[in-house]
Amino acid sequence: MILFDSLGSVAQNGGDSPKITVTWLEFLRNAELTVLICANVVLLYSVYPAYKRTRNVGLLLLGYGYLISTFVTVCDLTIGRDRMSAPVYNGYHTVRAFCYIIDAVLCTVGLLLLLRAFLDGVKAGPETPETPNPEPDKPPGFVTKLIRKIEE
Repeated sequence: MILFDSLGSVAQNGGDSPKITVTWLEFLRNAELTVLICANVVLLYSVYPAYKRTRNVGLLLLGYGYLISTFVTVCDLTIGRDRMSAPVYNGYHTVRAFCYIIDAVLCTVGLLLLLRAFLDGVKAGPETPETPNPEPDKPPGFVTKLIRKIEE
């Protein structure tokens, strides 16, 4: 059983056996990392088939961004920063910060390329919906007949 204690101390069950205690911040950190990894893996599995089908470079850039984000998240989860010396931690934090910057740039450029490709396929200007025949029992007028003949 996991008990949430704001101080992170071990809660005693009647003084006999200690229970596993997780602080609220540790729980949030683990939940955040789990959600990030799962979301990135799902997005990676979605982006690659879409890229194979459309050959849109924006999808490829998004995939690389998600891959880097997954790498940084796994590094945060597995590398123990408390055992690092100051110079090693500074180097690790520098690499991590550059990965975040590259991730942000790749995802932004990928989304902009996807948006551009989508907007290229959309007509410019206001769309005029086709007006339905207000009197369905009445036969179409002369203009409607003329337009139908021109379309054929």
